[in-house]
Amino acid sequence: MRRVIAFILLLSVCFSIKSVGLYNDYFTLVSDNYVAGIPQDLSQQAVIQNSYLISLSPKISVDDVPLNFSTSIPTALFDNPSDKYVIENKEVVSDMDISGRISAEGDQIVSDVSVRNTGSAAVKLDLEYRLNGQDGRTFSAFSPENYNNKTGNYLVLLQLNYNGQALAVIGSQEIRPSFVGILKDTVYVLYFSVPELGAGQTFSMQLKYRPFVLKEEGTLDYPIDLYCYMSEPLIKTAGTAPAINATGEIDEKITSMMNAVSILAKKTGEFSGIHDVNFDEPQFDSLDSSVYFKQLCINSDVPCRLVIGKKDEMYYAWVKVYNGNWIDIDIQNNARQTPFYDAFYLEPKTGVHTMPLSEDAGKMLFDGTSWIASIGQTGFLIYFIIIIVIASMVIFLFQFKKVILGKLMAKKGVFNKVEAEVDGKYEVLSEEIDDPFLREIIRRIKEKDGLVKMEQLVETMHFSKELIEDGIRYLLDQKFIKKVM
Repeated sequence: MRRVIAFILLLSVCFSIKSVGLYNDYFTLVSDNYVAGIPQDLSQQAVIQNSYLISLSPKISVDDVPLNFSTSIPTALFDNPSDKYVIENKEVVSDMDISGRISAEGDQIVSDVSVRNTGSAAVKLDLEYRLNGQDGRTFSAFSPENYNNKTGNYLVLLQLNYNGQALAVIGSQEIRPSFVGILKDTVYVLYFSVPELGAGQTFSMQLKYRPFVLKEEGTLDYPIDLYCYMSEPLIKTAGTAPAINATGEIDEKITSMMNAVSILAKKTGEFSGIHDVNFDEPQFDSLDSSVYFKQLCINSDVPCRLVIGKKDEMYYAWVKVYNGNWIDIDIQNNARQTPFYDAFYLEPKTGVHTMPLSEDAGKMLFDGTSWIASIGQTGFLIYFIIIIVIASMVIFLFQFKKVILGKLMAKKGVFNKVEAEVDGKYEVLSEEIDDPFLREIIRRIKEKDGLVKMEQLVETMHFSKELIEDGIRYLLDQKFIKKVM
């Protein structure tokens, strides 16, 4: 029973939020799925993934006259880390009882607004949300209306090449933009209108903003879920980015890039506050050096993630790179080591969704984003039921596999287990075995030219260390493999 509870809790909190704090009049929230800048004054737009500006609080008009309704966020709200932050406000303006609620969660940001007519006459009500590209950049917007007339509840903002950071906008009402299919622009406006809101009647609207990464199907040198690390959502950059490309094997690339940047780095890399980085005038404290190094990694197709830590009142930055495993690079000291700082920011993991390669861009985008349509209709209860079902299935399969393997080993008299260390070099003697789990162990051993590292097997096979050890010892005892060193 302990395993069941632990697994459910793990799934339930997999999208957690931690606040980086107040930065340039924005509360910067970091989750496993996105980085968001929430303005203190919610009449301003929020920043998502350093790419998109969105309205969390709509502009409200009654009979074409704008109402003054906005919310200021109390600083204390973000003092303590939480899985969810909620901002609420209620106000009566010109016979309109307005309620606003914004919740920031690990996988999405939700904006709710409710307007009740407390007057004696019907009125015309309009809500306006603005969606912009950061710093006036042009981006694409995709509406599925052309490809599925029944699906009008979402819109997708994405990069001009349709790859990379994307933002789904999911509505409780049908989203009917003034275009159909794909359009490129710098600003989009979503209108929701009620021609006659009668006395005592209420209109409610919800928009969910869900960041994700969209990637065309194709061959990648690295697992596809690493694609999202090729971005810099927290630190803004200016100037001309370095264009150096490292060559060779991945470890050779990392070493040459470390050497190139460490020559420029200051002896002391601490800095007093998170700041933007200007490539034309770099300060080369640890933040500048790490962002500079990260840009070289991006140029050289090396997956990378920025890390920021703190000790006392000073900050320090470094980079994680992927060479088959995530390793820490302390670029300021030109060393593959973890600095002695408490990490509070780690570039987030964003789920990657693929779209088929196709000449029809509209159909391709619809196939790659149609999963979004169900998000606005799936409540917490359904999500929780899905978690329970998945958890139960995984635990059942795990226990079933362990019981079957245990019985098989007991029948063969294998419980005189080899006490030697499992890690080492092995030779495969035979692959003729019926059990698919044991066959998979043999396949992994051959794939690594006989070299076994338990930590890597656990990570790639997604079974417990104990179960894999039992499998290896069974294969040893039954002469399917032998340890050579």
